[in-house]
Amino acid sequence: MNRMVRDYAADVLLMVLAGFTAAIAMSAPSPTEAIFADFPQPTSVTLFAVTTTVVAVFVRKPALSSGLLGLGLALIGVVALADPWDFDPFVTALGAGLLLGAAAGLTNGSERRLRQQGLAAGVVAGLLLTAPIEHFRSSAPQRYVEYSPDAVDPADIFLLCLVALTSAALLASLQRHRAEPSSPVGDRARELTIGIAIAVAGLLLYESFSSAVMGLNDESFGSHRWVWGLAVVPLLVLFGLWLPGHRGMVLIAILAFIAANSSGALREADSILKLSLVAALVVAGVVVGRRWPRPLAGVCALAVVAATSVLNQPPWDNVNVVAVLVILPFAAAFTVASCLPSSAAVTGTALAAPITLSVSLGAVGIAPLVAEFGWTAYAPLTSGKPVWFTDTWQWISMGVSVGTIALCGLALAALMRRPSEQPAEPCR
Repeated sequence: MNRMVRDYAADVLLMVLAGFTAAIAMSAPSPTEAIFADFPQPTSVTLFAVTTTVVAVFVRKPALSSGLLGLGLALIGVVALADPWDFDPFVTALGAGLLLGAAAGLTNGSERRLRQQGLAAGVVAGLLLTAPIEHFRSSAPQRYVEYSPDAVDPADIFLLCLVALTSAALLASLQRHRAEPSSPVGDRARELTIGIAIAVAGLLLYESFSSAVMGLNDESFGSHRWVWGLAVVPLLVLFGLWLPGHRGMVLIAILAFIAANSSGALREADSILKLSLVAALVVAGVVVGRRWPRPLAGVCALAVVAATSVLNQPPWDNVNVVAVLVILPFAAAFTVASCLPSSAAVTGTALAAPITLSVSLGAVGIAPLVAEFGWTAYAPLTSGKPVWFTDTWQWISMGVSVGTIALCGLALAALMRRPSEQPAEPCR
């Protein structure tokens, strides 16, 4: 019994570390980015998404998945250790894609639900914590870090430590994975189509957003608005409904998380205590979601977080801070964990989606549905007096997020009415 507990603990630790490392590796700013180049190289993010999907769809042998996971760690480690060069983003994206896709593939073994929930905990924690962690990793002020490549150390010690810890966890569970049979062949064509389509959608969103921002000129004062992020809402919902059984629930849960986290409010977390609190709440959310899976309750909590986004001025801004710092990590992890298990490919594709659909270097892992941007003349940002009502665009943005989360709730309710799939027999 004690050995079995140790084996399960090693598996969960490997999944958590693999998901967290993949998210941090893809979300950290690259030191090779040019100053004021406020967008990641889109092909590297697409490479990450495609690699994750292809590995999760086609690699069925646990031994091969373990080898690819180790290769992904090696690629991330080389980039973190070596001096910056032009192909850093692509090598990192390939390594992170191999890491996340292979980890998703390993979840098809024994205790599939437990492993997938561990992987989800790592990815959600990585997405929420990457910007606050960068606050401590960079010597430049956080608001300028994406514009200051010199502020990022050539050797990424934090990422190297994550690679080392994940490698140790992989070695500890390697023998167990080798003894497992190959996982069953699922609906490869449908899962591959969904993964590639989301990758292409992310590339098109990048092109749309970057064209809109780069189209600004010296006379483009005032606000400009971008709404094409809304295209991912029907896309992900339809994909979730297209998948058989309950497989698509995790994809829709991730969409609800994207809508609730579209503002990236956790970027301002500035203490180790806050980082620890967010990490603990993510773990608690997964544990409660495993014991008491109620996806609709999680969706309602995410809608509350999204609704507080309009409270961004004193005296009510603390309400939004508490919602983002306390409710969002727990609710996001709880909702995603409640929607698992799914197939390996759908799990990998869903967990990669917030990164795949990102459009800005300063917010990789945050996929806005709508955005407001533009140049402005210098002026005081606040009057110092309490502001009881926010502007119209804030209400529109909040309404879009809450409406998207409500649609996710309806889609999840429809999927929950379907009968559960019978697990396929493993291939020996």
